[in-house]
Amino acid sequence: MILPDLHLLTDPEPARPGGLNMALDVVLLEQAARPWLRFYRWDQRSRTIGYFERPSGHTDCPVFRRPTGGGTVLHGGANDTTFALGVPRRCDFAKLRPATTYTQIHAALQAALEEIGISVSLARADPRQEDEAAEDHAQRSGKKTAGGARRPIDAAGVTPPTPDPGERDPAPGERTPHTAGGCFQNPVQSDLLAADGGKIAGGAQRRNRHGLLHQGSIKAGLSGGFPERFATALCPRWQSAPLPRTAVAAARELAPRRFPDLRET
Repeated sequence: MILPDLHLLTDPEPARPGGLNMALDVVLLEQAARPWLRFYRWDQRSRTIGYFERPSGHTDCPVFRRPTGGGTVLHGGANDTTFALGVPRRCDFAKLRPATTYTQIHAALQAALEEIGISVSLARADPRQEDEAAEDHAQRSGKKTAGGARRPIDAAGVTPPTPDPGERDPAPGERTPHTAGGCFQNPVQSDLLAADGGKIAGGAQRRNRHGLLHQGSIKAGLSGGFPERFATALCPRWQSAPLPRTAVAAARELAPRRFPDLRET
C-alpha cells in the first residue's frame, strides 16, 4: 500500500477525444479531495507528446500535448491502456521525491500485471540517461519571461506553453528523461520491461499547487478486472466512484484552449 485512500473512477463513456482526456486529468487533480485513479481510452488513434517536446510533424492522426513530460506515445488499439493517478498536495505521497513516487507507482503496477500472468521487471538506471537528463534540464531552465520569471526552453529552442497560475516547471525526475523518438523506444529507470527487454509500461509526472499528477501507458492486452487489481496494489481500501460531472463540464471548457490538436495550431 502506498496511499491511505483511493477512488477508482468509473467513466460511462467508453472512449473520449485526446484533448478532453488531458483536460480531465488536469481538472480532476484541481478538484480532488482524495487520491484518484482512472483508466481511459481514446476515441481515435492519437499521439501525445510531453510538455517540453516539440511537435514532430506527424499528420496521420491527432496530436496533443500532455501536461506531464516524457516523449511521444501512440495511443489506440486493443493493446493500449492509458491511466492517470492524481494525489492531492496534502497527502504525504505527493511530498516524496519524484524518483521515489515514480518507482513506487510502477512497483504497484508490476504487482498487478504479474497477477494476470504478465511478467515484467523494473528498468535499472542508465548513467548516460541521467547525465543527459541533467544537461537537458540545464538547457531548459535559462530563459526569462518578460516578467523576469524563468521559463524552460526545449532542446530545439522552442518555449513551451505558459503554465496555468500556480504551476511550476518539472524538476529533474518529475518528467521522464528521454531521447529523441517514441517514448516506448527509450526505457528509463523504473519503467516496466517485458521478458525480452522491451518496454511495456512507462509514465511521466508533474507537480503543481494542487498535488501530483502521474500519467501512464501500458502496451499489453489486459484482462478484465485489471484496474481493480492495480487499485488494490496502490491502496487495499480503495473505493469505486463515478467520474464527477463537474469535472467533465470543466474539462470540456478547458480542452479547446489548453489541449488543442497540435496539427491545427
